[in-house]
Amino acid sequence: YGLNTDIWSLGITAIELLEGEPPYMHMPRHLLFGRIKTHPALGPSEPEEFSAATNDFISRMLVVDRTLRPSAEEIRRDSFISDYVDDLLHLDSKGYFSFGNSEILA
Repeated sequence: YGLNTDIWSLGITAIELLEGEPPYMHMPRHLLFGRIKTHPALGPSEPEEFSAATNDFISRMLVVDRTLRPSAEEIRRDSFISDYVDDLLHLDSKGYFSFGNSEILA
């Protein structure tokens, strides 16, 4: 376990946010980890439903060789974040992300 595992988890969470459930959710639990190990998710199950930028962002986090996955800082600087997310969330002088009228601690 380490930071690169967190990056993989973020990729899986992104798939869950897009598709409503994580990959292989339909499988019995006792088979799930074997499936993940032999056939890891590499992106959304129907990539044509999402933009190329979304698919690329997720697939970079799901690289099987954890030493080749981007760091959290690389993910933060990724154009997907800077082009799309930064337009929605703004870090203020107090270290909070503002989104509409609500604030989320950074």
